[in-house]
Amino acid sequence: MRNSTAVYLTVVGGVFYVIGGALVFSLAGALSSFGNLGDLFGNYGGLVAPTTTPALSTSGLNDVVYAVGGFGIVAGILIIAGGVLMGAEQPNRRKAGSILAIVMLILGALPALGGLLIGFILAAIGCYMGLTYKAARSNFTVGFGPVGSVTLGPQSPSNPSAGAPSEAGRGPLNYCIKCGSRLRDGAVFCGACGARVPE
Repeated sequence: MRNSTAVYLTVVGGVFYVIGGALVFSLAGALSSFGNLGDLFGNYGGLVAPTTTPALSTSGLNDVVYAVGGFGIVAGILIIAGGVLMGAEQPNRRKAGSILAIVMLILGALPALGGLLIGFILAAIGCYMGLTYKAARSNFTVGFGPVGSVTLGPQSPSNPSAGAPSEAGRGPLNYCIKCGSRLRDGAVFCGACGARVPE
């Protein structure tokens, strides 16, 4: 059984991280339109004279913001990848996907603006569900004729027919240990070969 809820929450959270990183990335473009900080402050309401304000180039700041926004986008993509891995049938892949999503959730929190907060919350819940998820097992019995049988899966104490596996010829399965024929409940002798049923 696949943990679809954890997958959906983590993937949606990763999408919000990508959006947050894209917003940070676009902020660098907005900063570059100002030219330099000296011109910005020197011409804003006359608060600072243009002749006394040193020209503070925003090119270095733009590079940092581009890098931060780009990392936020990458973190969101990796969170989505981790969420997809949570839907795998193999437990080790589900665990690896959860760990990947958690690491990117933390590292990308600031660069992606926390996925606008909603992304962080959704992905955190999805990661928790992915780490604590255990696939449900169904009960089924494999019979081996005269050899006996094996019951797989968890046993329910309220169901006497699903008790622990017993020796061939007794218990809920009631097969003859000599010929393998099915016995009636409470039978003392096998109806097919006449062998005595062990008590």
